[in-house]
Amino acid sequence: MQHSEGWTWYAVGATTLVLFRRRTTHEVMLRSWESSFKRWLLENKTHLLKGASADRRHVISDAIDCPHLPLGVDTWEDFRESYLKEFAFRLYANEQEPMAKALKKVFDRWYAEKPGSAAATNLM
Repeated sequence: MQHSEGWTWYAVGATTLVLFRRRTTHEVMLRSWESSFKRWLLENKTHLLKGASADRRHVISDAIDCPHLPLGVDTWEDFRESYLKEFAFRLYANEQEPMAKALKKVFDRWYAEKPGSAAATNLM
């Protein structure tokens, strides 16, 4: 490996290595994937991005690209607690900001279409 003198990820006294290991089993992950927000985003990406605002395009791309997006969320509050507060706090802390509103709108659309949700049940 070649070392560059101009940049390093390590800073003495300021860097900590954190190892992350999921506690969720593979079987549970597969079941969660079936009705997940991330799967819905991937399957509907083309449709969702067509005519979308720049903010909406950005939040959709961020959610799809993020490896930490939880698969087992059921509500916006759960999503905020398990994902936004830990991995994307700065972008979505203020719910009145355009990025936060765009993400909430996309999430609400998924929730309304999700089988078993109150909104989907009312549509039937």
